[in-house]
Amino acid sequence: KKTLKTKFFVISYRFCVLFFLDKEKALLLFAFQMKTDFFQAAHPLWYIPCDGGLLQLAVLTFYPNSMPYESLSFYGQFTKYLAFHCHTLLWFVFWISIFLHVFEAGLAVRICRQLKMSSSTTWKWFIQTFLLGYPSLGKLKAYAQKNQ
Repeated sequence: KKTLKTKFFVISYRFCVLFFLDKEKALLLFAFQMKTDFFQAAHPLWYIPCDGGLLQLAVLTFYPNSMPYESLSFYGQFTKYLAFHCHTLLWFVFWISIFLHVFEAGLAVRICRQLKMSSSTTWKWFIQTFLLGYPSLGKLKAYAQKNQ
């Protein structure tokens, strides 16, 4: 029966032998077990359409009387029509978009775990993907395809 100390000794011994005989294989083995900390922030201008659009959709859906429709010209008249005549559609689009952002953020966490990223990096990807959606997830997917 092997104890934990014995198993640790055998693994350490194998690594030392491998390191002294073939340093490249040992370093590759060690690097494979390490966690990566790749994070690439999206361009700040992505936050304007993504989060601004979600915010405006939330205001149109839940507080339609608080929008300044007259000061928005043609766009204001269009959003006023949507808010007061297509409220069910706005409600549906809002909750579907929230669901999709949560789903994409979950996919980002899954990809981070497959790539063995640290928990702080995983949290960064989760928050950025929740706020931005595909612009963030696309960067992570490109990195994952490159490193597999």
